[in-house]
Amino acid sequence: MLLTGKRIGYVGLSSPIFYDYQNTVEKVQSDVASSPNPILDSPAGLLLGYDEIWFLCRSLCPQNMRNLPYVKFIEDTNLLINFKVLKSDLDSLVTECFSEEQIAYQRGAFTQYDKYLKQVGVSWGKADNHSHTLKIKHLDGFDLSASSMFPGRVLFDLAVLTHLGRGVELVTNSFTQRLLTPFRDIPKTKVTEKIIRLELDNYQSISGPYHPVYDEIRDNIYITDFREWISRQQDSFSKKEADELERDVNNQLKIAKKNALLKELEGNSLARSLSKIAIGKTVDFISPGVGLAYKILPSLKEEFLNENRRWQAFLVSIE
Repeated sequence: MLLTGKRIGYVGLSSPIFYDYQNTVEKVQSDVASSPNPILDSPAGLLLGYDEIWFLCRSLCPQNMRNLPYVKFIEDTNLLINFKVLKSDLDSLVTECFSEEQIAYQRGAFTQYDKYLKQVGVSWGKADNHSHTLKIKHLDGFDLSASSMFPGRVLFDLAVLTHLGRGVELVTNSFTQRLLTPFRDIPKTKVTEKIIRLELDNYQSISGPYHPVYDEIRDNIYITDFREWISRQQDSFSKKEADELERDVNNQLKIAKKNALLKELEGNSLARSLSKIAIGKTVDFISPGVGLAYKILPSLKEEFLNENRRWQAFLVSIE
């Protein structure tokens, strides 16, 4: 069971929202054929909200983030050496784990494809929602590709999270969040007790979303305290403390926009997003059927969906 004391975000096969084939980047080991530049939804939330960002492989990481000291790559470790889940088996569970309404709601995003491209800050052309085939260390025999619109990739990432253990949070996007929207009444005891909402200004360039100004904001004492507070929360927490922290962090983000972002990024358009962090006991609020995946990975039911499991998803909605 992985418990690091840090706030760690996991970027998996379902996490990047787009792939820029118009502006390809340096080819890496996990690229089998093409090397599009991944585009992240609300990247400022990742850069500011996590102590470390763990990408499954370099092919999922934007070019200008690959050498950041707080960016890690699971493919460089042995963490997946005993990972036994078959992607094909997870793919076959999609209709059992997600309702028809959830799948249809996610697919409906295609009707607003250009809108989402614009709202994440892509102003230079088109981008696709998937990669081509990837080859990842310790996952030999897997026919892998990334996609923000295929439900099987979400199940795969949930299985990876379960394998890694507690202390790592799934990074979603506007498309996968649609899939994870529950279409049923949820018992109050199983609904998140608090969602912290952060208003963020995101920078996007053809090489990626990173700019050194974010490191300056990242080191702000209010932001570092926020990451530390989130990382040590359990099922019970002080709602008053959470409300105060949400207010203080948002105030600091407004000051940072005025004093740093607009100054350093003058002439560049910033994409506004609302990033949401769910804390508290939120068991089963993602999807009523995800627990069925225990047929393939028994610990998924026991560990990931256990009522004592602390679930923190990095949720994104463009506003």
